[in-house]
Amino acid sequence: MTRPHGFLDSDRARYVDPSSEGLACTGSKSACRFLIDEGAAHAPWGEPPDALAELRVLHLLPPARTLKKPALPDYLPQATALRRLAMPAPLVAALDDPARLPPSLSTLQLDFDPALLERGPKPLRWPQASLPDLRGLYFVGPSQSTTRWIDLGLQPAQVPGLEFLSCELDPAGQVRSAVAEFASLRHVELADIANHSDIFDDLPKHIEALSLRTSKLKFSLAGLVRLTRIRGLRLNAIRTEIDCGMLASLPALEQLVVLNSKKLTKLDALLEAPELTHLSVLHCGRPFKKELEARFEAKGFEVLDIAFS
Repeated sequence: MTRPHGFLDSDRARYVDPSSEGLACTGSKSACRFLIDEGAAHAPWGEPPDALAELRVLHLLPPARTLKKPALPDYLPQATALRRLAMPAPLVAALDDPARLPPSLSTLQLDFDPALLERGPKPLRWPQASLPDLRGLYFVGPSQSTTRWIDLGLQPAQVPGLEFLSCELDPAGQVRSAVAEFASLRHVELADIANHSDIFDDLPKHIEALSLRTSKLKFSLAGLVRLTRIRGLRLNAIRTEIDCGMLASLPALEQLVVLNSKKLTKLDALLEAPELTHLSVLHCGRPFKKELEARFEAKGFEVLDIAFS
């Protein structure tokens, strides 16, 4: 039986498709090995992958020596079904001509590995060109490296249709302030949230999906109540109290995922959450006692994953 997808997963797939269908990489075989093992088609750097017009996700892994003068492959506009393009962050310098990208492109995935940044142009800046059809920015890299996207000088007017953003927060709060400028966001993933309780004041009130990971002890979720259109919420490694009574008051909440968080309170309030159909609580210190677990099982959720809570 196929497990029904909740809002978080189905919505995220619009920007970061997890399937291996239509997946390809270009670069040396050693650099692409992890993708090849996942079923990606492979082509040497400079050569187009097979079935170019059918690709949905393409990873560019150029030789490090080429990053000083970044250039996108000439064949990219022919990848007419491409949805996500993953590449080292230094290649943003080659985005000065949007015609070099296929019009189908929805998400840019940028790798901020410090070793790659060191090989790229300095200073690394986002070109003046705008990408009005871009819907997602997905930043990856070692811990705290993705915070460097704010140094690119990217302005909201250059990506006016941006809906999805995935990155880390920095201790000084500069990323948080930058996120506040992108009013079109509707799906946000933030890691290393530390004690940035005021992040809820910076997020657009209309966002529908939110993932928060790794808080510190002074973090508070109280500000979530202002995000009344939240349909999907994922909380991972939250070290402070998670008041489920407050979560249950979110009028549009359909899916709640809580991972690796040991301070859940008022769990029974979730039984009264008006729209909640998908609930997953994993590795949270077994907060569901036998009688309470039975009440949740009797509720009739579309997905209930609390056996290993």
